[in-house]
Amino acid sequence: MTAIRKAAADDTQAMLQIWLDASIQAHDFIPAAFWQNQLISMRDTYLPLAENYVIEDNNAVMGFASLLRPDAFLATLFVAPEQQGYGYGSALLDFLKQQCRELHLSVYAENAAAVSFYQKHGFKVISQGIDENTGHAEYAMTWLQD
Repeated sequence: MTAIRKAAADDTQAMLQIWLDASIQAHDFIPAAFWQNQLISMRDTYLPLAENYVIEDNNAVMGFASLLRPDAFLATLFVAPEQQGYGYGSALLDFLKQQCRELHLSVYAENAAAVSFYQKHGFKVISQGIDENTGHAEYAMTWLQD
């Protein structure tokens, strides 16, 4: 059975592994070492700042999303690479849309699959910039409730 819930402390390791595996896969235009070097910051800084939600199936974490309030900024949405395509990402996004009147995010322009995913879910590109950490182009995207 699939369920979405607030992440607990014992979900952190699974979330970090999903984040690392999915980041390396989705961002093959950035060296894997960059993501590996971000693991401690992800664990100690970024995850604690956010409201984190996990989606689990049969008590196994399949993916997670991290929301920064009050700005309704979707900092992360990742599904384990081997679990992608089964609707877990869409379910997480729909869950967050039920809680927020708007959502904002940044996504690498080169990550065409993610850009397409968010557009399919009603997000619009509102601006383009450069990620200062990697030098790669990124889109700022927004979804507004009808």
